Parts: sequence; structure tokens; C-alpha cells
Amino acid sequence: MKIPIYIKKKMHRLVEIEQQAIAISYEIDQFFIENGYDIEKLRDGCGFSLEELERGSDVIDKLCQAIEEDDFGKNKDFPYEKYE
Repeated sequence: MKIPIYIKKKMHRLVEIEQQAIAISYEIDQFFIENGYDIEKLRDGCGFSLEELERGSDVIDKLCQAIEEDDFGKNKDFPYEKYE
């Protein structure tokens, strides 16, 4: 099968977008690391973590609330049930 040019262009665009997303993700990670947060905890896949953002889920408000109110990413006894 011959791949149409418009599909190849979309593939190239996808690579560009993904490279941008990786760079932005790195900047976000660095911000939290520099501010004393455990990046593994912020990426724990709990339903509102940085992982969900990378999957396209808009959980920004819940994630920011968890960080601002309960120190998600620092607090060892983080109340996950509060955010379900």
C-alpha cells in the first residue's frame, strides 16, 4: 500500500507535537522537583496526576487543588479519598 502524502504530513505533525509535549512535560517536572515535590508521587496515575494530563485528561483543576490544599506530592498521608 502506498501511504498518501496527507497521512505522511499528519505523521510528521504528530512527531512535532509529541516533541513539544515532551519538552513541556520536562519543564513541569523540573518546576515541581525544584520546589521539593516527589515527581513519582505526582505521576502515580491516581486519576488526577501528571500522568493523566499526558493522556489528554483535563484534570488540571483537581491536580492543582490537591497540591495547593493537601500538598499532593509531598504529604506522605495524602487523603486520596477526598479527591475521588
